[in-house]
Amino acid sequence: MDEIVEYLWASSIGFDNLLESCSSADPNPLKVGALALSVAILENADKALAHNAVRAVVKRSDGNRQVFEGAARVANEFSDARAIKEEIKTLVMLWRRPNLYLLTSNLGQLLSNLRLPALDHLDVILPLAEYEDLDDWRLKYWQGDKFGRFITPFGRATADLTKRSGPGVISLLATELECGKKRSAVATFLLIKAFVSLPAEQLKPLWEIPVHLPHLFSKKSPSYSPRKWLRRLASV
Repeated sequence: MDEIVEYLWASSIGFDNLLESCSSADPNPLKVGALALSVAILENADKALAHNAVRAVVKRSDGNRQVFEGAARVANEFSDARAIKEEIKTLVMLWRRPNLYLLTSNLGQLLSNLRLPALDHLDVILPLAEYEDLDDWRLKYWQGDKFGRFITPFGRATADLTKRSGPGVISLLATELECGKKRSAVATFLLIKAFVSLPAEQLKPLWEIPVHLPHLFSKKSPSYSPRKWLRRLASV
């Protein structure tokens, strides 16, 4: 029934009126869903108008959680994610809560469903590392001790994307090593994920990272990683 109401409102009220309504102090949650559907309807009719609508709803999202949730759903349902990549980046930068709350946010669903190539997808969502719990990215979790780690939707998405991004992921993560304590910790963890996931012949960029990395592998190696490559990296 809720989906029917959302569709009827999206069809009859229109995007502009729905955006104004969702920007109010306490909007009806169904109108947030209708807002997303109204953009989907626009996209089928006129992609340029739909893109402008995405820009408008993202712009209104700053400081308005309901509109933010609507914008995340809009982005999730937009068929051409490449066309709105910059708007999605802006939306990600507007998230200012611990990533635990992604479990109840439309942004959490977007992290998993975003229809972008893996490397672009990872690039878009990496700033959310600032809202991770640093304790969940300690290197001990790579040494067989997984008890106590909470994996957020961000953690799950970035681990999967790192494995699928190819060798380009190494240079992307290397830039994160200088971006503060949390982003550096996440990047370090994901570089190990890349190290054990990529074919050996694609690991050359690791040797070229201008940051001293041997400490990553100075402790007991994960049992499933190739020891000869661990020794090679440790000798850099």
